[in-house]
Amino acid sequence: MEGESERPADGRSGSWIGWELLRVLQDGLVSLELTASRVLAAQVAGLITLWTQLHTFEDGPPAGLAWLALLLFMGGIATLGALLRPRRVTRFWDRALPADLFSAERVMAAGEETATLAHVATAIRGQRDALERALRVSVPLGLSGLAMTALAYAIEKAFYAP
Repeated sequence: MEGESERPADGRSGSWIGWELLRVLQDGLVSLELTASRVLAAQVAGLITLWTQLHTFEDGPPAGLAWLALLLFMGGIATLGALLRPRRVTRFWDRALPADLFSAERVMAAGEETATLAHVATAIRGQRDALERALRVSVPLGLSGLAMTALAYAIEKAFYAP
């Protein structure tokens, strides 16, 4: 099959399985990072859109709800943005992978290879769990901000019609 790695013939199937599982973990983390980036971009777009229209809401409940929606968007962005800062993501990958892992001259002993696999897998799972927690907070905040904006607009049109 395309994209599949060849199983080694030297009897090191345990470490081969470990590296394949690590690749699956990494792919899952990268996919989650992309999803989180898209959610963050959508929330920033919502924040900017609301911010540019904030002055158009009538005083009273519509304006109050619009300001509440703005705060909800900011909370969602702050929650997710803290994990997706480029420096933080780069530092994570620098810490997760040993510096000399891809050195051509280096040969790992079996025990060292197992320890490296365990270290990298633990780091990836930790980052994945943190991103999942942030998404579980950020997405409801963004959706609540959207709902507040829609409610503010509906109240304004229903009770403050020209």
